[in-house]
Amino acid sequence: MARFVALKGLKEVGHGYDTNCNESFNNVVAWLAPKNKVYSTTDSLKNRVAVALGVNGMRHDAYFHHMFECLGIKMTPDVAHCIKVVHGKRERRSTISKTSEYKKKRQKAFHKKLKQHSEVAKKEKAKREGLVYRPGIGMDDGYISDTNVEDEKKQQKLEKKEQQQTAKQSTRKPPRCSACGKIGHNKSNPNCQKKRSRRRKATARAVGII
Repeated sequence: MARFVALKGLKEVGHGYDTNCNESFNNVVAWLAPKNKVYSTTDSLKNRVAVALGVNGMRHDAYFHHMFECLGIKMTPDVAHCIKVVHGKRERRSTISKTSEYKKKRQKAFHKKLKQHSEVAKKEKAKREGLVYRPGIGMDDGYISDTNVEDEKKQQKLEKKEQQQTAKQSTRKPPRCSACGKIGHNKSNPNCQKKRSRRRKATARAVGII
């Protein structure tokens, strides 16, 4: 950093020119040769960059007419119309982007997004440092941490689930025994009186009393 802080380094960096032209050309190249595809040192990449150079230097209409002439290809009316439409769209977009109204609108949108990002960053920083409003601020135990809040929410969910289960059990009808007809147990209950009597009779038959 020391080399760039010096006056000579600052003059070298502050050259007084903008990089809009470079960024514009990079966008044209990225449009013709997407960065998510690997072209490496293939002829396809060379052709795509050559087309980007021609379009950037001569514009769409003039470049493609010149290329067709060099290749000896006759341009059909359909192709000429398509190139003319694309050329007109690019020219209109370029003209609008150079107006002061468009530049003001673009800067306004940029500052709006920057302000939103700054507000989010401030909130996140305050949340990390514990400066946001939470229950218990100013009391002896201080504010409630995120872990305590999550534990409290889990406990509330468990209590709510238990209450729902209790309500279901209270509304559920008690079982009725199909053997003796009494309420409070079913026929598989060993304490059923009728089942006991049947068991005694079966035992007596087995022993030979009956």
